[in-house]
Amino acid sequence: MSDRNQHTSGRVVVVGAGFGVWHDSKHIASARWSDVHAIRMDDGGLTTVLLLRDGTEVPVAGDLVGYDMFLIASEKALPGMRP
Repeated sequence: MSDRNQHTSGRVVVVGAGFGVWHDSKHIASARWSDVHAIRMDDGGLTTVLLLRDGTEVPVAGDLVGYDMFLIASEKALPGMRP
């Protein structure tokens, strides 16, 4: 499986306990899977927004490098998330 848009300046990195989002080499956000309270889609389904238990919202754009792996990992880590 290849990432959608490998020339983008941002990326999402998945680790066993969670994920991190970077844009232009700047860390934007990180979270543990256990901190995710809910998920919604924005931008007509192009951006996954994770709602954390502390009220923080973490957007993960579909064109980020690593997005496909992020989706696979989130489907496994988050109960009830549909493919």
